[in-house]
Amino acid sequence: NLYLPFCANLRSLIESAADSFDGVAGVAQTLAENRGAVNDALNMKSSQVITSRELEDQLIHFSHGRKLTKGEVAPQSHSAKSARAYVEQLEKLGLSQAHAIYGLLCQVTHPASDSLSHFLSETGDSEFTLFPHNDRVAIAALAEKHKAFLHTLLRYAFNQPIILLRVLLHIDLPDYHSAEISRLDLSAMPGWQKCARLMGTPAA
Repeated sequence: NLYLPFCANLRSLIESAADSFDGVAGVAQTLAENRGAVNDALNMKSSQVITSRELEDQLIHFSHGRKLTKGEVAPQSHSAKSARAYVEQLEKLGLSQAHAIYGLLCQVTHPASDSLSHFLSETGDSEFTLFPHNDRVAIAALAEKHKAFLHTLLRYAFNQPIILLRVLLHIDLPDYHSAEISRLDLSAMPGWQKCARLMGTPAA
């Protein structure tokens, strides 16, 4: 029920959703499509060498991406993108308000007019009253105004990682299997349905 922390965390969620989507989008489908070859390789039964440079670079960027120091020599996959680039990528994927809402949240979380104005209530022409307990109202108004955006954002934040964890249940790496994920019904997720078809497993 605190507006400023709510906005700060929502801004972080947008960044995290954009980053994780960039890092794992398509990984589940690639593993599902090549499950047989991957499991053969893990079990030392493969008779051929299979590489996927694009997938490798994507995962390296997700795990090793950072701001390179001046003069540092490193592969392009190690160079972090800016927060703006990640957020703009969400917009290209269909989350049309991502950049505008991210900018609004930045204004609230950095000391400025928007980070203070929610403490005030207009009581007349050029008259304001200090109202320090307006947080819940401000949060509700923000959530209601951007309800469709928030619903879609949560899908971008969680669906791809959940689908990837589900696909990993069919990869011979038991240390990375999640019993909790196995109990989830993902039949309503088109992404999981596609992966299940590729692997020839039930989509429930």
